[in-house]
Amino acid sequence: MASEDFSHAIAPDRLIGPLIGFPTAADAAVVQLSQEVDMDLWLVTRVEADDQRIVASCGRWADRAPVGAVFSWMDSFCAHLLAGRQATFAPNIAAVPHYEGSATGPLKEVRCYLGVPLLQADGALFGTLCAFAGSPRPDSITDCRDLIDFAARMLSTVLAADVLARERADELARPRSLLERDSLTQLYNGHGWLSALARESERCRQYGLPGSVLAVGLDGLEAVSKRERRSVDDGTVQACSEVVAGSCRPGDVAARPSSDTFAILAVEADIIALRSLADRVRRGVRSAGLPASVAGATRRTGEDLNETWQRASDSMALEERRRNVLLHRALSSLDHPRSPPPRNAASG
Repeated sequence: MASEDFSHAIAPDRLIGPLIGFPTAADAAVVQLSQEVDMDLWLVTRVEADDQRIVASCGRWADRAPVGAVFSWMDSFCAHLLAGRQATFAPNIAAVPHYEGSATGPLKEVRCYLGVPLLQADGALFGTLCAFAGSPRPDSITDCRDLIDFAARMLSTVLAADVLARERADELARPRSLLERDSLTQLYNGHGWLSALARESERCRQYGLPGSVLAVGLDGLEAVSKRERRSVDDGTVQACSEVVAGSCRPGDVAARPSSDTFAILAVEADIIALRSLADRVRRGVRSAGLPASVAGATRRTGEDLNETWQRASDSMALEERRRNVLLHRALSSLDHPRSPPPRNAASG
């Protein structure tokens, strides 16, 4: 039986097929809604502690809230909505006291707001699907509520599917995990570290997440090895690995990318969380009597975590060189002690 060709039934200006992944679905949703409902700005956002990060943006005001931008969550329109203080749809925010106070910054001209929550599979809040306009809209705009609710529900469904796919991918990857472990410390080795950075980079890109990396270098190991003509003590490496692993938060990744370098991938950590992590590691190595250099970097917008890791490594190397200069000077003074000053002949 000959195969049938259905291409003639598809209008050339229609896009069909699946929207792969939440970011793609979010982009498509705001583009479609901006065509269906007359608003100046459509957004999909993610809530991160006290911040609201833009995941997708479309409309005449898109330059005011570009993808990756971060706004305060606590005083936002969406926060008032989800706290149950105000209506989901406000055709004229002048009639809504809390909303009137939220019209600040890039959205100070907002006079109409629509918003619905996006939920994860367990019912926890992910973010919002929302829209803004610079002038009040007629009450009839609430007729689009079913459309917006449906779009939000579909986005929540795609989000849940993404999470499930990641969980299944992690399960499939487990048999390979032994090949990504350092035999001495049981932390990720160099290969495992690069794989972890790649996976988290993609997640950061898709969901607009922050992320940080920390580099920890054991100082002077080359000098100590040369002086004592032996390999680096495994006990020193093990002690440092315990400090690094013990400093991690739940979900963080600890690694030993090279013989004298350790690393932490701090998942969804901003600069404040990174500083706290670095302080824990510094206290830990001091307490263990380990000479170590510690430096970190936080992912910049659009940056791959490999680039973030390179910046952290470079900063750690600078600190390590400075400390090694001091160590070499100390070792040199032991090998070549200063001669005592000549005795004064007159003193006998």
